[in-house]
Amino acid sequence: MCIIGVLILGLAGCDKFEDLNKDPNKIYQIKQSSSLLNPILYRLGSTNLSNARSIGHTLMQYAVSGQYENDSELHRYVVLNSTGSGYWGNSYSNLTNIEDMINIAQDNDESNYLAIALTLRAYTYSMLTDLFGDVPFSEANKGEEGILQPKFDSQQEIYTAILADLKTAAGLFDMQKTMNAGGDVLYRGDVLRWQKFCNSLRIRLLLRVSSKVSTAKAELVSILNTEPVFSSADDDAILRYTNISPFDNPYLSERLLNFSDQWGFCTFLVDGFKAISDPRLVAWGTIYKGEGGGYVGIPSGYPQSVRYPVGEMTSYLTSLQSSDLVSAFVTYSEICFIKAELALNGDISGSAQEFYEDGIRASMERWKLNMPTEYLNMPGVKFEGTDEEKMELIMLQKYYNFFFNDSQAWFEKRRTGLPKLPLGEAVQNGGVMPVRLKYPTSVMSYNEASYNKAIEKMGNTDDINYRAWW
Repeated sequence: MCIIGVLILGLAGCDKFEDLNKDPNKIYQIKQSSSLLNPILYRLGSTNLSNARSIGHTLMQYAVSGQYENDSELHRYVVLNSTGSGYWGNSYSNLTNIEDMINIAQDNDESNYLAIALTLRAYTYSMLTDLFGDVPFSEANKGEEGILQPKFDSQQEIYTAILADLKTAAGLFDMQKTMNAGGDVLYRGDVLRWQKFCNSLRIRLLLRVSSKVSTAKAELVSILNTEPVFSSADDDAILRYTNISPFDNPYLSERLLNFSDQWGFCTFLVDGFKAISDPRLVAWGTIYKGEGGGYVGIPSGYPQSVRYPVGEMTSYLTSLQSSDLVSAFVTYSEICFIKAELALNGDISGSAQEFYEDGIRASMERWKLNMPTEYLNMPGVKFEGTDEEKMELIMLQKYYNFFFNDSQAWFEKRRTGLPKLPLGEAVQNGGVMPVRLKYPTSVMSYNEASYNKAIEKMGNTDDINYRAWW
């Protein structure tokens, strides 16, 4: 038989020509939703960790670049189209996997995995809409259905949908069904703690929209009174990096220059901690290498002509590069501070002071720190003064707790105006902190019609001062 004849017979034995090009060591069809969970969690946690430093820390005066100019211009209130492009791309890519997880869980009648997927989808969209405003939602990730240019849904529509999804998810968790612990690097198959995560996220988002949704506050209180929510720091939704591939802390391999040396903790954070002898400064920051030592911050919004030499500013301790504590989604401490705010305003019973102090203890516990004996009685920490002053204390400690918690401090600043941050001498945008990021350039290029409709709503400009619906 000629060679051509042999080849023809060989091909005839394949169902499809493409079978010849398939790698037998790769999985081409995922049949179990549990196999998707860990990759989704790692992608989500790593994306939020990057967001925490590049956006949350820079805008909210945790730390800024002391030497180099790039996206670090954000501390001067300069927002580029590239500022949030990484978060946008990574999130929508991860949402594709989340949608697959939802579909597989539905097909296999896996209620716990379906509930988890709905929770993670709601979390991701809450982040996207709070960062950018209106974003693709109802038509997103539908390329297989031929929708390649999805419309932008309003923030109100997105919040309505994700809060409904979280309510559905909370009711789907089944304590009688086991989960594959190996397919769950967050809670190791603990269904109850997943349900607590879902309900605690609901509480955060309901509080955020409570000024716009008349029923939000009542629903929030009902969850606190009747449903499982975080009850200790052991419940914290923090992605615990093992630093064993593929679950490395993403900063583990980053150069010291990029992670620490070129960055300086801001004066607001350093001086605030020094005034109250807060042990978190020692847990997070390096010591000034010049004469006198100690901890030295740099001002946010400093002029472009200024540079801060390596070693002459407090920066990130390199131990944070391998830490398993830095990638937080929602924590018990945050729930305590929400309770403190609600109690202060008379929305729930209980002592606002006790909730506030519980929040501080939980934050210290998260970082494996012992709270100094007299810490809660120190001026600047002690829960005293007018209700307005007490609210400032709650939000300041909540701000400290949001260190490495994506951009939550920025979102809460927009909601409450707190904490009160100093204005740098070289800030732009009329000295007004931006309230949203610009859409990435890729959106303008590949989804022009929907992009144009989105910015038309903002006066035909990608306006960083266009306020969130909530």
